[in-house]
Amino acid sequence: MIKFGTPKNSPLTFRSRTIFNLELGYVVDASIRSLTKYPVVWMAGIGFTSTNAVSVRPIQQQRLPYSSKCCRRRPRIRAALSDSDTETRQKLAGLRVVVTGGTGLLGRAVVRALLSSGSDVTVFARRPNAVPRRAAAMSYDAATGVLTPAALAALRVADAVINLAGEPIDSGRWTSERKRVLRDSRVTGTAALARHIGANSRFITASAVGYYGAGRLGVCTEVSAPGNDYLASLATEWESASTGPRTVTVCRFGVVLSSDGGAAQRLAAAFRAFVGGAPGDGGQYISWVHTDDAVRFMLRAIAEDTPGVFNVCAPEAVTMRQLCEELGVVLQRPNWLPVPAVLVKALAGAEAAALVLQGQRVVPSKAMKAGFSFRFGEVDEALRDVFAAEVIQR
Repeated sequence: MIKFGTPKNSPLTFRSRTIFNLELGYVVDASIRSLTKYPVVWMAGIGFTSTNAVSVRPIQQQRLPYSSKCCRRRPRIRAALSDSDTETRQKLAGLRVVVTGGTGLLGRAVVRALLSSGSDVTVFARRPNAVPRRAAAMSYDAATGVLTPAALAALRVADAVINLAGEPIDSGRWTSERKRVLRDSRVTGTAALARHIGANSRFITASAVGYYGAGRLGVCTEVSAPGNDYLASLATEWESASTGPRTVTVCRFGVVLSSDGGAAQRLAAAFRAFVGGAPGDGGQYISWVHTDDAVRFMLRAIAEDTPGVFNVCAPEAVTMRQLCEELGVVLQRPNWLPVPAVLVKALAGAEAAALVLQGQRVVPSKAMKAGFSFRFGEVDEALRDVFAAEVIQR
């Protein structure tokens, strides 16, 4: 049930729970199961689940019915490597690989692909009990950079280390404390790994296209200069922490599109509730990558021992407007309700809102020159794959 034009201070409810009142002129009441994890994000578009940016009041619980046929697909779990990656699989078989951040969005996909290729996988994670049983698990907090004797031993004998640890950049307002956590979980952890990794290990470490700065004009390649905003300085420091006596592969990831969570799923929540639309004016560029291609690139970098800095994003960036239009087509939902920039800034804070309201047009020049072929080069086919199970259910 969806109601438009609900009076001021009316509740947003779902699954028999009222979450909060928004002191805005109008809000939408939606008893949609797909909003269970994301009570605010359908208003903000991409990336923000914080509710502390607006006036929030808990109110009494009440019940609204929802249809048992409400479309909520189960994530499609599969290994990223396919039959076309046979050579990579063969080279990965038997390798000892350490993965940090192995319980995160990309980390889970990487671990699945490594295990399916026959690698001996050790995962460093804050939640070892979330690691697949076939992988060894060790407790590790990247923010402190403290490594246990067992973790040090695993690093020194590893054939490769994939470093994906880092607090989610889009999980709250960027207070001074939050910025400290974001930095420590990336820079401190990466520096600790770089100090102790074996001299012959291949080091694959994450970065982001935020390196180039938000709202940048023109096309960015790997040789483009860094930006001058917070994310750019964070990415620059993050990459610098990975330097050491060995060769390093730095992956500047675009926005990851996945069936297992992340930005696409948060944005889709709005469309499932029939309130989908682009945040801001919709003209900001989004450099994106399908999970499978991100994983395939990292594993190929291990198999081929490919050092350097690489933009890991699809060859064709799209505007937020285009992304929302394609998502509406895939989900068979209207793309009609733009989210005003002022609301995004109110929810996320002006600085963090740049993640949604500004972007950069990045191309993977070095990856393509190195012969890497993106399985998902167009955003429409990527979204169809990400939401395939949901489309099939209909």
